[in-house]
Parts: sequence; C-alpha cells; structure tokens
Amino acid sequence: MKANTKWAKPKAIAALTSVLLLSVIYFTYETLSENNSQDFYDLSQIEIVMPISKVEYIRFDHNDGSYEEHWRDIQKKQDRHDSYSKYGVLMNRLIVVNSGKTVISIGNEGGKWEAYTWELSSKDAEENNEILQKSLINEVKEQMNDKKWTLSKNSKMIKNDSVDEVESVKSGRKEIVQLDTVTGVPLKREVFEIISGKEEKVLTETYQFIEGSTYLFEANVHAKEVPADDIVVTKEDV
Repeated sequence: MKANTKWAKPKAIAALTSVLLLSVIYFTYETLSENNSQDFYDLSQIEIVMPISKVEYIRFDHNDGSYEEHWRDIQKKQDRHDSYSKYGVLMNRLIVVNSGKTVISIGNEGGKWEAYTWELSSKDAEENNEILQKSLINEVKEQMNDKKWTLSKNSKMIKNDSVDEVESVKSGRKEIVQLDTVTGVPLKREVFEIISGKEEKVLTETYQFIEGSTYLFEANVHAKEVPADDIVVTKEDV
C-alpha cells in the first residue's frame, strides 16, 4: 500500500487531525515475511552505529515517478517531509520544529504557493517531541530484524566488502536490501511485485546520514499564522 500525505491548510476536506502530523508522514512497505530457504541471514546480529550530530535522510521513489524526501534531526528535534510529483514539482512540504510544537505546512495550489503555520497544544507538542527523538533509520532496521533473509545472487558482485545484499520473497513480492555491515545501517531497499513470473519494481528507498544546515528546516516563504484548531490533514491511501 502506498500512502500520500496531503498538505494541511485551514478548512481542508479531511481525514486526520493535527496531532497525527508526524505519525502519518513516514511511509514504507512492511518488511516481507519469512523465506522458505533455511540459509538465513540474521540482520538482528548487526547493530546500528548511530553517527553523532547527523541528520537522517530517507528518499522514497515510487514506480509512477513521484517521490518523497524525509529529514529528521534528532538532536535538535526537527522534521521535514517533502512530496514531489512525477514531473519533479514540489507538491507539499511539512516542517515541524521547536521540539514538535511549531508546524509549517506549504502547499502547491495550481502553481501558487500557500503556507500556514500554527502552534500545537502542550499535549500534542509533547507527543511530537517523543516521536522526534526516534530514529527513522533505526525503525527501518528494527522492522527487518525479526524477519528471515538470504544473501542475494548479486551480493558477491558488490565491490564494497562492507556491504551485503539480502533478499526476501513472499506472496508475490520480493524485497532486496543493501546493508552496511560495519555500521549496521541499511543503505537501500527495493520492493518488487511479481506478476506472471516477472518482477516489477514499485518502490525504492535510500537511507543516509547527512550534515545538518540552518536552511533545511526553514520555510523560506511567508507563512500565515492560524489556530491549530482550524487545521486538518488529508490522507489518501492507494
């Protein structure tokens, strides 16, 4: 299932309340279940070495050409999620700063930018603050730990000795993951649907730790201040 977060604005026709802002902007395929092979690769034995003072970055490339980018700064408790059309046009941007209290939502309405900002209640901000302390990449890795994987056929072709490639196939879907065996960090994940024996890639996720910057979590446009009670977030499931 692919989920697209729509941008938030006053009086939007809607589905979710503002308290869910951070809980709905991170999407990934659930890690596939067990392989039938007995030659398993145990990812749980490799622990992630988290770099200090780095910003987490994940990119989601969908099969229709659209893509999403997600940044999280755990130390400064900041988060940003961008969605782009298949033509590479930015459609919406959601920024959460001030330890989860301040939200900035920017949307592309027919080529015209609209931006709004609001302050969450103490209760909602506290929930966001807890979420902002969690590593996105570590959550991806934990999804994989309890699953069973095998080395892929292409693993030996990877020139970097510190990178392993593993795969899992279940119920018409195949998942391939590249993993840094030194740091324990997943580098890339590809998801395929298998139809009539043919594999079709439906999603690619890439993971990085990058240097932070001041502008990354800034709106760079004038955002109109509105009450949090006027905001709703729409969500579309495909």
